Amino acid sequence: MRRLIPLLALGLVPIACSGPASPASSRDPLPPADSKGLREAETSLRPTTTPGSAAAARPLAIIAGTPIDAARIAPLLYEASGRAVLEDIALDAALADRLRQANLTISPADIEFERQTLASSVAQSSTASASSELIDRIRRDRGLGPRRFEALLARGASLRKLVAPGVTITEEQVSAALQVRYGERRLARIIVANARQDAAEIRQQLDGSQGPELAAKFTELAARRSVDPSNLRGGLLEPISTADSSYPQSIRANLAQLQPGVLSPIIALDSGYAILLLEAVIPADQPPSDARDRARSEVTLRAQRVAMERLSRELLAASNVTAFDESLRWSWETRPAR
Repeated sequence: MRRLIPLLALGLVPIACSGPASPASSRDPLPPADSKGLREAETSLRPTTTPGSAAAARPLAIIAGTPIDAARIAPLLYEASGRAVLEDIALDAALADRLRQANLTISPADIEFERQTLASSVAQSSTASASSELIDRIRRDRGLGPRRFEALLARGASLRKLVAPGVTITEEQVSAALQVRYGERRLARIIVANARQDAAEIRQQLDGSQGPELAAKFTELAARRSVDPSNLRGGLLEPISTADSSYPQSIRANLAQLQPGVLSPIIALDSGYAILLLEAVIPADQPPSDARDRARSEVTLRAQRVAMERLSRELLAASNVTAFDESLRWSWETRPAR
């Protein structure tokens, strides 16, 4: 069942080059404008010590008094994250070629733009301090340390530089974005069932109820029977604009026709069946004077993100990767299809 609540867009798209839990996986930052960064990255992977030296003899870690050396930990790391690292290296090499062919370079300002875009997208749903904490938590959860994070920003800048000239938007798209942000919205609860028979049974239990009794019964059934993530909130959804295409058309069409306190019929979704209860209609807001310019910027960034993701998939699909290490090969060959 696809979630009905749109996920937060973080502004950095290289999803196609990610590991199991990260929007982009990592290695040392690789400047995509020329091959110098690639040579430096390759050099950084070579041993920097000679056999018998003190540094070579030092373990990578000690667990319960037992030294853990590279020979023990490397195969496990390769299996866990090897495909992500190979994808990143392959993607950055392809991006470097594309940028050279287009006679384009990535500047510090381009990378800073990616950093600010990420911060702005998170800040839309939180205070400044909460936004900073959220970014830190995302980085911790996804293993985006300083070097990985800078690599992610550089990759996003490379992708954006390549796709931006081909992205165009219309005034109709800008107007639709304004409608979603400032237009009339609808506050509703939802119950989603996997089978139509289950949805029909739930709908029958709600028939005949009205007003507060219906709202209370719907909330209880949503918490107990719904398979949608909103069940944790008794089925309550964020206010929805019927112009917001991130929600299924069938949901928006039914919301547009409902009156507060009225149940919807059973609605077929791509996966499952839904019942809606409209709680309130929220009047439109007065947009600020710069609303149209801001909407145009948001629509442009969204279109660029789609193009960036598409390009990253194309470049990875065309990459030629051969892994010789057994553990690394297993990780690469079992990666999920894009």
